[in-house]
Amino acid sequence: MPKRNPKSPWNPASTVDISPEEYEKQVVGWLRDAGGMLDKFEVKHLSHLCGAGGDYEFDAVAQLTILNGAQIVVLVECKRYSRPVEREKLLSLWAKM
Repeated sequence: MPKRNPKSPWNPASTVDISPEEYEKQVVGWLRDAGGMLDKFEVKHLSHLCGAGGDYEFDAVAQLTILNGAQIVVLVECKRYSRPVEREKLLSLWAKM
């Protein structure tokens, strides 16, 4: 079974040369565009949140409200690797929550 779909628009095989901060801002822009039709949708770049283990900075935090008041928070850590993200990176993000 292949680890990634080479036809996917998210495939990093043909990347452009941008800085990590430019990439983070591009991801924030994609999120804002995707949330354009939602009510009460907000995306912040480099947002700080308090967790059980302290204060953490995330590359982006998206918040939206659904079903008359249920708040959804999406934490984003941008990784622009030429290969799939390793499990350890995902576990470190999970540990922040």
